[in-house]
Amino acid sequence: MFDANYYYLNYTDVQKAGTNPLLHFIRYGWREGRNPSKSFDTNFYLSQNSDVRDAGINPLLHYIRCGKREQRAICSDQGGVRRSFGPPRLQMSHNEDHVQQLTPEESSVINLLKKVNFFDPAWYLAQNEEVQSSGADPWLHFVRYGINENRQPNPFFDPVWYLNFNKDVRNAGHNPLLHYLRHGVNEGRKAYNTASISILAVEHCTNRCQHCSTCSPFANKISYPASAFFPWLDMLENVLVPFEYIAITGGEPFLHHDIGALVHDLRERYPSKVIGISTNFFWANENMIRMYAPMIRQLNGLLISLYPNLVNKLGSLDRFDKLVNLVRKLCPEIAVEVRSQSHFLSWELHMDKREVKDTCGTSDCYVLRSDGKISHCSIGVGLENRPEYQPVVNTSKERLFDLSKGIEGFKSWCLKYPFDLCFHCTMWRKISVPWSENRG
Repeated sequence: MFDANYYYLNYTDVQKAGTNPLLHFIRYGWREGRNPSKSFDTNFYLSQNSDVRDAGINPLLHYIRCGKREQRAICSDQGGVRRSFGPPRLQMSHNEDHVQQLTPEESSVINLLKKVNFFDPAWYLAQNEEVQSSGADPWLHFVRYGINENRQPNPFFDPVWYLNFNKDVRNAGHNPLLHYLRHGVNEGRKAYNTASISILAVEHCTNRCQHCSTCSPFANKISYPASAFFPWLDMLENVLVPFEYIAITGGEPFLHHDIGALVHDLRERYPSKVIGISTNFFWANENMIRMYAPMIRQLNGLLISLYPNLVNKLGSLDRFDKLVNLVRKLCPEIAVEVRSQSHFLSWELHMDKREVKDTCGTSDCYVLRSDGKISHCSIGVGLENRPEYQPVVNTSKERLFDLSKGIEGFKSWCLKYPFDLCFHCTMWRKISVPWSENRG
């Protein structure tokens, strides 16, 4: 719903000031009648909804929380939000003067890009200074050269990453962009690897799972306020790192010292993000569910992990199902997902360096710590809590990226796989074992 590229291109004063576009809109822009995207008309929404206007509510925030469900129009077109399969809509411009210079294949690619709104010429020029300085038409340059050089058409699709994580596409020699647009999107393949940022809001857990990927059974009992993560999430936003989801994770998030404030502050700061939380449901009973329901309704999703020991605690799977259904009844707008944890992927670290022969299921799990360090995989985030692995950990210079030292190099760090720790880890083997408790 919020398009940072659109906002910068249409409100150059914000861009020149170097202000975070989303923060500007939340604090000032909507009051000044500025639009958050091409498809959302701020003044129209307020003029058509006097209840929102008179209450002084941010119109975009109201639409996300209530208006969409109530089918309120967001522009005079009455068409509502234009749906797309993935990343936000991009501000487009197309110089038709060069059409006669195009080959049939180039014309076909341009038509495809226009149809799905997947090429941002202004962004392309900003990222490729030599193209801009040459005066070349960005569309023509991209379809003739850039697409075959694996240059990005927008901030939300990375062809190099796509090839790295889709071996069948790479081995078949397919162009990654064309494969994604023609096949990958319908197959559910991801366009980029930073779609979701998990925040390590709580380090400890009620469970002591063997093979816990975040090492929470060995962690200290610590939780962090939302504000601890704001500088780092804002930094990623400012440089247009395209994450759409914020996942509150741990440890066990419901052990947080003030989980209500955590969720409220994240929702207020990032109204356009999809925010979800995971839990092992240790706290679940009718009274607790009713108590937490108002907080859960501020989220977009709740992921409940079903562990064998929880079923034993509740007495039966039927009892578990009844409690989950109560959550769904009290929070009907929230996506509630149950995921069985009867099996875990086993892993361990070894001192010697060994070949990595496959992709790893956690290698694009970005977990952000309160100190600004972000892990390249879920295993990497909590290894300080495993002293037996410190000789291996101390050799790794790539498992964490320290945002407190700046953003330079972050993209190349994200794209790298395998990175140095992978050669000392067995997770890529994908060996599934029954869940068990760590007795250590």
